[in-house]
Amino acid sequence: MPRYREHNLQLPHIHIQVDSNANLKFLYGVRVSRDLVNKLALFFMPVFLFEFGRTSGVYSFTGHSEMVQGMIAIGVHYILYGIIAILTAIPLAQLVRKIGHQKTMVFSYLFRLVALLLLFLTSVNPYLIFVALLFDGMQSNMFWPSYHTLLSKNTLKNHMGQDLGILQFLLQLVAAISPAISGLIAVMIGLEFIFLVAIVGTLIGLIFTLFLDIKMDRDKVSLKEFISWLKERRFRKLTLTYAGRYINDAALYVWPLYIYIFLGSVDKVGYLYTISLFIAMMFTFFISVYIDHNKSKKPYILSGGILTLLWLVRTQFLSVISIAVIDVVDRLTANFHWLFYDMVLMRRSKGRDALSYFVYREMILQFTAILFWSVFILFFIFDFGWNSLFLFASVGVMLTLMIREKEHRNE
Repeated sequence: MPRYREHNLQLPHIHIQVDSNANLKFLYGVRVSRDLVNKLALFFMPVFLFEFGRTSGVYSFTGHSEMVQGMIAIGVHYILYGIIAILTAIPLAQLVRKIGHQKTMVFSYLFRLVALLLLFLTSVNPYLIFVALLFDGMQSNMFWPSYHTLLSKNTLKNHMGQDLGILQFLLQLVAAISPAISGLIAVMIGLEFIFLVAIVGTLIGLIFTLFLDIKMDRDKVSLKEFISWLKERRFRKLTLTYAGRYINDAALYVWPLYIYIFLGSVDKVGYLYTISLFIAMMFTFFISVYIDHNKSKKPYILSGGILTLLWLVRTQFLSVISIAVIDVVDRLTANFHWLFYDMVLMRRSKGRDALSYFVYREMILQFTAILFWSVFILFFIFDFGWNSLFLFASVGVMLTLMIREKEHRNE
Protein backbone atom coordinates (compact mmCIF):
# COMPACT_ATOMS: atom_id res chain seq x y z
CA MET A 1 0.00 0.00 0.00
CA PRO A 2 1.41 3.41 -0.89
CA ARG A 3 2.22 5.65 2.04
CA TYR A 4 -1.13 7.38 1.93
CA ARG A 5 -0.80 9.10 5.27
CA GLU A 6 2.85 8.88 6.23
CA HIS A 7 3.97 11.56 8.70
CA ASN A 8 0.73 13.40 9.34
CA LEU A 9 2.46 16.35 10.90
CA GLN A 10 1.75 20.05 11.10
CA LEU A 11 3.62 23.31 10.86
CA PRO A 12 3.63 25.84 13.72
CA HIS A 13 5.26 28.61 11.73
CA ILE A 14 7.55 28.86 8.73
CA HIS A 15 10.98 28.38 10.28
CA ILE A 16 13.00 27.42 7.25
CA GLN A 17 16.41 27.67 8.90
CA VAL A 18 15.33 24.71 11.13
CA ASP A 19 18.71 23.00 11.62
CA SER A 20 20.50 24.77 8.73
CA ASN A 21 20.77 21.39 7.05
CA ALA A 22 20.83 21.34 3.25
CA ASN A 23 20.10 17.61 3.15
CA LEU A 24 16.98 18.15 5.25
CA LYS A 25 15.65 20.72 2.78
CA PHE A 26 16.24 18.37 -0.16
CA LEU A 27 14.55 15.59 1.82
CA TYR A 28 11.54 17.90 2.14
CA GLY A 29 11.57 18.25 -1.64
CA VAL A 30 11.81 14.49 -2.10
CA ARG A 31 8.93 13.88 0.28
CA VAL A 32 6.64 16.62 -1.05
CA SER A 33 7.10 15.49 -4.65
CA ARG A 34 6.40 11.90 -3.62
CA ASP A 35 3.30 12.96 -1.74
CA LEU A 36 2.19 14.85 -4.84
CA VAL A 37 2.30 11.53 -6.69
CA ASN A 38 0.50 9.70 -3.87
CA LYS A 39 -2.26 12.26 -3.49
CA LEU A 40 -2.64 13.12 -7.16
CA ALA A 41 -2.51 9.61 -8.65
CA LEU A 42 -2.44 6.92 -5.99
CA PHE A 43 -5.26 8.55 -3.98
CA PHE A 44 -7.59 6.86 -6.46
CA MET A 45 -5.61 3.60 -6.64
CA PRO A 46 -8.29 1.70 -4.63
CA VAL A 47 -10.92 2.90 -7.11
CA PHE A 48 -8.67 1.90 -10.02
CA LEU A 49 -8.09 -1.59 -8.59
CA PHE A 50 -11.79 -1.98 -7.78
CA GLU A 51 -12.81 -1.10 -11.34
CA PHE A 52 -10.00 -3.28 -12.70
CA GLY A 53 -11.29 -6.26 -10.73
CA ARG A 54 -14.88 -5.63 -11.85
CA THR A 55 -14.23 -5.14 -15.56
CA SER A 56 -10.97 -6.84 -16.58
CA GLY A 57 -12.20 -10.41 -16.19
CA VAL A 58 -8.98 -11.40 -14.38
CA TYR A 59 -10.94 -12.45 -11.28
CA SER A 60 -14.03 -13.84 -13.00
CA PHE A 61 -12.85 -17.37 -12.20
CA THR A 62 -13.82 -16.75 -8.54
CA GLY A 63 -17.52 -16.88 -9.47
CA HIS A 64 -18.36 -13.93 -7.23
CA SER A 65 -20.30 -10.80 -8.13
CA GLU A 66 -18.52 -7.95 -9.91
CA MET A 67 -18.40 -5.91 -6.70
CA VAL A 68 -16.74 -8.74 -4.75
CA GLN A 69 -14.34 -9.31 -7.65
CA GLY A 70 -13.35 -5.67 -7.31
CA MET A 71 -12.66 -6.11 -3.59
CA ILE A 72 -10.69 -9.30 -4.24
CA ALA A 73 -8.56 -7.41 -6.77
CA ILE A 74 -7.63 -4.81 -4.14
CA GLY A 75 -6.82 -7.42 -1.50
CA VAL A 76 -4.81 -9.69 -3.80
CA HIS A 77 -2.82 -6.72 -5.10
CA TYR A 78 -1.58 -5.75 -1.65
CA ILE A 79 -1.10 -9.30 -0.40
CA LEU A 80 1.27 -9.89 -3.32
CA TYR A 81 2.83 -6.47 -2.70
CA GLY A 82 3.49 -7.48 0.91
CA ILE A 83 5.04 -10.82 -0.06
CA ILE A 84 7.38 -9.15 -2.58
CA ALA A 85 8.35 -6.48 -0.05
CA ILE A 86 9.14 -9.02 2.69
CA LEU A 87 11.23 -11.23 0.40
CA THR A 88 13.30 -8.31 -0.92
CA ALA A 89 13.61 -6.20 2.27
CA ILE A 90 16.90 -7.56 3.62
CA PRO A 91 18.68 -8.08 0.26
CA LEU A 92 17.84 -4.51 -0.78
CA ALA A 93 18.94 -3.17 2.63
CA GLN A 94 22.27 -4.90 2.12
CA LEU A 95 22.50 -3.07 -1.20
CA VAL A 96 22.52 0.22 0.76
CA ARG A 97 25.83 -0.75 2.41
CA LYS A 98 27.38 -1.28 -1.03
CA ILE A 99 26.11 1.70 -3.03
CA GLY A 100 24.74 4.10 -0.39
CA HIS A 101 21.36 5.68 0.34
CA GLN A 102 21.38 8.13 -2.56
CA LYS A 103 21.96 5.58 -5.33
CA THR A 104 19.48 3.20 -3.74
CA MET A 105 16.82 5.93 -3.76
CA VAL A 106 17.65 6.76 -7.39
CA PHE A 107 17.07 3.12 -8.32
CA SER A 108 13.78 3.21 -6.39
CA TYR A 109 12.60 6.10 -8.55
CA LEU A 110 13.56 4.29 -11.74
CA PHE A 111 11.63 1.21 -10.58
CA ARG A 112 8.65 3.39 -9.72
CA LEU A 113 8.65 4.98 -13.15
CA VAL A 114 8.47 1.51 -14.70
CA ALA A 115 5.65 0.51 -12.33
CA LEU A 116 3.59 3.62 -13.17
CA LEU A 117 4.05 3.11 -16.90
CA LEU A 118 2.97 -0.53 -16.61
CA LEU A 119 -0.12 0.50 -14.63
CA PHE A 120 -1.06 2.88 -17.44
CA LEU A 121 -0.62 0.06 -19.98
CA THR A 122 -2.99 -2.29 -18.13
CA SER A 123 -5.71 -0.90 -20.39
CA VAL A 124 -3.88 -2.72 -23.23
CA ASN A 125 -2.97 -5.90 -21.29
CA PRO A 126 -4.56 -6.31 -17.83
CA TYR A 127 -1.95 -8.87 -16.73
CA LEU A 128 0.75 -6.19 -16.82
CA ILE A 129 -0.59 -5.16 -13.41
CA PHE A 130 1.28 -8.09 -11.86
CA VAL A 131 4.57 -7.02 -13.47
CA ALA A 132 3.93 -3.49 -12.19
CA LEU A 133 3.37 -4.97 -8.76
CA LEU A 134 6.84 -6.56 -8.77
CA PHE A 135 8.54 -3.25 -9.54
CA ASP A 136 6.35 -1.35 -7.06
CA GLY A 137 7.08 -3.72 -4.17
CA MET A 138 10.82 -3.47 -4.77
CA GLN A 139 10.90 0.32 -5.17
CA SER A 140 9.12 0.72 -1.85
CA ASN A 141 11.84 -1.26 -0.06
CA MET A 142 14.55 0.78 -1.72
CA PHE A 143 12.97 4.15 -0.93
CA TRP A 144 11.35 4.15 2.52
CA PRO A 145 14.09 2.66 4.75
CA SER A 146 16.68 5.01 3.20
CA TYR A 147 14.39 8.03 3.33
CA HIS A 148 13.43 7.48 6.96
CA THR A 149 17.04 6.77 7.97
CA LEU A 150 18.19 10.04 6.40
CA LEU A 151 15.30 11.95 7.97
CA SER A 152 16.24 10.50 11.36
CA LYS A 153 19.90 11.45 10.95
CA ASN A 154 19.14 14.99 9.75
CA THR A 155 16.60 16.14 12.36
CA LEU A 156 17.43 17.31 15.86
CA LYS A 157 15.85 15.26 18.63
CA ASN A 158 14.74 18.30 20.65
CA HIS A 159 13.08 19.95 17.65
CA MET A 160 11.58 16.86 16.07
CA GLY A 161 8.05 18.23 16.11
CA GLN A 162 8.98 21.52 14.43
CA ASP A 163 11.34 19.91 11.89
CA LEU A 164 8.78 17.32 10.86
CA GLY A 165 6.05 19.94 11.12
CA ILE A 166 7.56 21.95 8.27
CA LEU A 167 7.48 18.84 6.15
CA GLN A 168 3.84 18.21 6.95
CA PHE A 169 2.78 21.77 6.20
CA LEU A 170 4.11 21.31 2.67
CA LEU A 171 2.40 17.93 2.46
CA GLN A 172 -0.88 19.44 3.61
CA LEU A 173 -0.73 22.07 0.86
CA VAL A 174 -0.23 19.32 -1.71
CA ALA A 175 -2.91 17.13 -0.14
CA ALA A 176 -5.49 19.91 -0.09
CA ILE A 177 -5.59 20.44 -3.84
CA SER A 178 -4.52 17.08 -5.30
CA PRO A 179 -7.72 15.01 -4.83
CA ALA A 180 -9.88 17.56 -6.63
CA ILE A 181 -7.38 17.83 -9.51
CA SER A 182 -6.95 14.07 -9.89
CA GLY A 183 -10.72 13.56 -9.74
CA LEU A 184 -11.16 16.08 -12.55
CA ILE A 185 -8.46 14.38 -14.65
CA ALA A 186 -10.05 10.96 -14.10
CA VAL A 187 -13.46 12.21 -15.25
CA MET A 188 -12.21 14.18 -18.25
CA ILE A 189 -9.63 11.80 -19.79
CA GLY A 190 -9.77 8.54 -17.83
CA LEU A 191 -8.61 7.09 -14.52
CA GLU A 192 -5.52 5.40 -16.00
CA PHE A 193 -4.13 8.76 -17.23
CA ILE A 194 -3.41 9.90 -13.67
CA PHE A 195 -0.49 7.45 -13.75
CA LEU A 196 1.09 9.53 -16.52
CA VAL A 197 0.72 12.61 -14.31
CA ALA A 198 2.38 10.63 -11.51
CA ILE A 199 5.42 10.03 -13.70
CA VAL A 200 6.08 13.79 -13.77
CA GLY A 201 6.00 14.01 -9.96
CA THR A 202 8.31 11.00 -9.72
CA LEU A 203 10.86 12.68 -12.01
CA ILE A 204 10.81 15.79 -9.79
CA GLY A 205 11.54 13.63 -6.74
CA LEU A 206 14.40 11.97 -8.60
CA ILE A 207 15.95 15.39 -9.28
CA PHE A 208 15.82 16.33 -5.56
CA THR A 209 17.46 13.01 -4.68
CA LEU A 210 20.43 13.79 -6.93
CA PHE A 211 21.25 16.85 -4.78
CA LEU A 212 21.57 14.88 -1.53
CA ASP A 213 25.06 14.70 -0.01
CA ILE A 214 25.11 11.51 2.05
CA LYS A 215 27.82 9.47 3.75
CA MET A 216 27.91 5.69 3.37
CA ASP A 217 25.89 3.74 5.95
CA ARG A 218 27.65 0.75 7.52
CA ASP A 219 24.68 -0.56 9.48
CA LYS A 220 24.41 -4.30 8.86
CA VAL A 221 20.91 -5.67 8.31
CA SER A 222 20.24 -9.41 8.57
CA LEU A 223 17.50 -11.95 9.22
CA LYS A 224 19.40 -13.15 12.31
CA GLU A 225 19.37 -9.65 13.79
CA PHE A 226 15.69 -9.21 12.96
CA ILE A 227 14.83 -12.42 14.84
CA SER A 228 16.96 -11.30 17.81
CA TRP A 229 15.10 -7.98 17.90
CA LEU A 230 11.77 -9.81 17.90
CA LYS A 231 12.87 -11.66 21.04
CA GLU A 232 13.06 -8.36 22.92
CA ARG A 233 9.85 -7.42 24.73
CA ARG A 234 10.27 -3.70 24.04
CA PHE A 235 10.52 -4.30 20.28
CA ARG A 236 7.53 -6.65 20.24
CA LYS A 237 5.45 -3.94 21.92
CA LEU A 238 6.64 -1.46 19.30
CA THR A 239 5.71 -3.85 16.47
CA LEU A 240 2.12 -3.91 17.74
CA THR A 241 1.98 -0.13 17.29
CA TYR A 242 3.37 -0.55 13.75
CA ALA A 243 0.61 -3.04 13.03
CA GLY A 244 -2.05 -0.78 14.52
CA ARG A 245 -0.88 2.19 12.47
CA TYR A 246 -0.95 0.13 9.27
CA ILE A 247 -4.47 -1.18 9.95
CA ASN A 248 -5.74 2.36 10.51
CA ASP A 249 -3.99 3.72 7.42
CA ALA A 250 -5.07 0.81 5.21
CA ALA A 251 -8.70 1.35 6.20
CA LEU A 252 -8.30 5.08 5.46
CA TYR A 253 -6.76 4.12 2.13
CA VAL A 254 -9.98 2.41 1.01
CA TRP A 255 -12.24 5.06 2.59
CA PRO A 256 -12.31 7.02 -0.73
CA LEU A 257 -13.58 3.83 -2.40
CA TYR A 258 -16.39 3.66 0.17
CA ILE A 259 -17.29 7.27 -0.66
CA TYR A 260 -16.96 6.57 -4.40
CA ILE A 261 -19.43 3.67 -4.18
CA PHE A 262 -21.82 5.90 -2.23
CA LEU A 263 -21.48 9.03 -4.41
CA GLY A 264 -20.94 7.19 -7.70
CA SER A 265 -18.50 9.83 -8.96
CA VAL A 266 -14.73 10.12 -8.82
CA ASP A 267 -14.61 13.92 -9.08
CA LYS A 268 -17.09 14.36 -6.21
CA VAL A 269 -14.81 12.28 -3.97
CA GLY A 270 -11.91 14.57 -4.85
CA TYR A 271 -13.88 17.75 -4.17
CA LEU A 272 -15.14 16.43 -0.82
CA TYR A 273 -11.61 15.60 0.31
CA THR A 274 -10.23 18.95 -0.78
CA ILE A 275 -12.90 20.85 1.20
CA SER A 276 -12.32 18.82 4.39
CA LEU A 277 -8.53 19.21 4.10
CA PHE A 278 -8.74 22.99 3.77
CA ILE A 279 -11.01 23.24 6.81
CA ALA A 280 -8.65 21.04 8.85
CA MET A 281 -5.60 23.13 7.88
CA MET A 282 -7.25 26.27 9.26
CA PHE A 283 -7.32 24.82 12.78
CA THR A 284 -4.01 22.95 13.04
CA PHE A 285 -1.34 25.62 12.78
CA PHE A 286 0.33 25.37 16.20
CA ILE A 287 0.24 21.65 16.94
CA SER A 288 3.90 20.83 16.41
CA VAL A 289 5.10 23.59 18.78
CA TYR A 290 2.80 22.16 21.45
CA ILE A 291 4.23 18.67 20.90
CA ASP A 292 7.83 19.85 21.28
CA HIS A 293 7.14 21.69 24.55
CA ASN A 294 4.53 19.46 26.17
CA LYS A 295 5.64 15.89 26.90
CA SER A 296 2.37 14.71 28.45
CA LYS A 297 0.89 11.64 26.82
CA LYS A 298 -2.68 12.42 27.94
CA PRO A 299 -3.62 14.44 24.81
CA TYR A 300 -2.23 11.61 22.67
CA ILE A 301 -4.42 9.07 24.46
CA LEU A 302 -7.44 11.38 24.18
CA SER A 303 -6.88 11.88 20.45
CA GLY A 304 -6.51 8.12 20.00
CA GLY A 305 -9.82 7.62 21.77
CA ILE A 306 -11.52 10.13 19.45
CA LEU A 307 -10.07 8.45 16.34
CA THR A 308 -11.27 5.08 17.62
CA LEU A 309 -14.73 6.55 18.18
CA LEU A 310 -14.76 8.03 14.66
CA TRP A 311 -14.29 4.56 13.15
CA LEU A 312 -17.30 3.38 15.16
CA VAL A 313 -19.30 6.42 13.98
CA ARG A 314 -18.48 5.51 10.38
CA THR A 315 -20.50 2.31 10.83
CA GLN A 316 -23.65 4.36 11.44
CA PHE A 317 -23.57 7.36 9.08
CA LEU A 318 -24.01 7.46 5.33
CA SER A 319 -24.73 10.93 3.98
CA VAL A 320 -22.60 13.56 2.25
CA ILE A 321 -22.77 15.91 5.24
CA SER A 322 -21.91 13.20 7.79
CA ILE A 323 -18.97 12.01 5.65
CA ALA A 324 -17.63 15.58 5.39
CA VAL A 325 -17.98 16.18 9.15
CA ILE A 326 -16.28 12.86 9.97
CA ASP A 327 -13.40 13.69 7.62
CA VAL A 328 -12.86 17.15 9.13
CA VAL A 329 -12.92 15.86 12.73
CA ASP A 330 -10.67 12.97 11.74
CA ARG A 331 -8.07 15.28 10.21
CA LEU A 332 -8.12 17.71 13.13
CA THR A 333 -7.61 14.89 15.61
CA ALA A 334 -5.28 12.78 13.46
CA ASN A 335 -2.90 15.68 12.86
CA PHE A 336 -2.12 15.78 16.58
CA HIS A 337 -2.25 12.03 17.19
CA TRP A 338 0.04 10.99 14.37
CA LEU A 339 2.44 13.89 14.95
CA PHE A 340 3.03 12.60 18.49
CA TYR A 341 3.28 9.00 17.25
CA ASP A 342 5.73 9.84 14.44
CA MET A 343 7.83 12.01 16.75
CA VAL A 344 8.30 9.12 19.19
CA LEU A 345 8.89 6.75 16.27
CA MET A 346 11.68 8.96 14.92
CA ARG A 347 13.23 9.55 18.33
CA ARG A 348 13.48 5.81 18.86
CA SER A 349 15.32 5.48 15.55
CA LYS A 350 18.21 7.67 16.71
CA GLY A 351 21.52 5.80 16.82
CA ARG A 352 23.77 3.59 14.72
CA ASP A 353 21.03 1.07 13.88
CA ALA A 354 18.64 3.50 12.19
CA LEU A 355 18.64 1.60 8.89
CA SER A 356 17.97 -1.72 10.64
CA TYR A 357 15.18 -0.06 12.62
CA PHE A 358 13.36 1.11 9.51
CA VAL A 359 13.99 -2.03 7.44
CA TYR A 360 12.55 -4.24 10.18
CA ARG A 361 9.66 -1.80 10.54
CA GLU A 362 8.91 -2.24 6.83
CA MET A 363 8.93 -6.01 7.27
CA ILE A 364 6.48 -5.80 10.18
CA LEU A 365 4.25 -3.47 8.15
CA GLN A 366 4.16 -5.92 5.25
CA PHE A 367 3.40 -8.89 7.51
CA THR A 368 0.51 -6.79 8.81
CA ALA A 369 -0.48 -5.96 5.23
CA ILE A 370 -0.82 -9.64 4.34
CA LEU A 371 -3.05 -10.16 7.39
CA PHE A 372 -5.12 -7.02 6.80
CA TRP A 373 -5.83 -7.59 3.12
CA SER A 374 -6.60 -11.27 3.66
CA VAL A 375 -9.20 -10.27 6.25
CA PHE A 376 -10.40 -7.52 3.89
CA ILE A 377 -11.14 -10.09 1.17
CA LEU A 378 -12.91 -12.41 3.61
CA PHE A 379 -15.10 -9.55 4.90
CA PHE A 380 -16.57 -9.08 1.42
CA ILE A 381 -16.65 -12.72 0.36
CA PHE A 382 -18.71 -13.55 3.45
CA ASP A 383 -20.71 -10.31 3.20
CA PHE A 384 -19.51 -8.76 6.49
CA GLY A 385 -18.85 -5.56 4.55
CA TRP A 386 -17.62 -2.13 5.51
CA ASN A 387 -18.79 -2.02 9.11
CA SER A 388 -16.55 -4.94 10.07
CA LEU A 389 -13.63 -3.20 8.36
CA PHE A 390 -14.25 0.00 10.33
CA LEU A 391 -14.36 -1.96 13.60
CA PHE A 392 -11.04 -3.57 12.64
CA ALA A 393 -9.57 -0.09 12.06
CA SER A 394 -10.73 1.09 15.49
CA VAL A 395 -8.70 -1.74 17.05
CA GLY A 396 -5.70 -0.58 15.03
CA VAL A 397 -5.88 2.92 16.52
CA MET A 398 -6.04 1.49 20.04
CA LEU A 399 -2.86 -0.52 19.41
CA THR A 400 -0.95 2.68 18.58
CA LEU A 401 -1.59 3.95 22.11
CA MET A 402 1.06 1.48 23.31
CA ILE A 403 3.95 3.46 21.83
CA ARG A 404 6.49 4.78 24.34
CA GLU A 405 9.79 6.61 24.30
CA LYS A 406 12.89 4.41 24.10
CA GLU A 407 13.01 1.97 27.01
CA HIS A 408 15.94 0.39 28.79
CA ARG A 409 16.74 -3.17 27.84
CA ASN A 410 15.73 -4.53 31.24
CA GLU A 411 12.21 -3.17 30.96
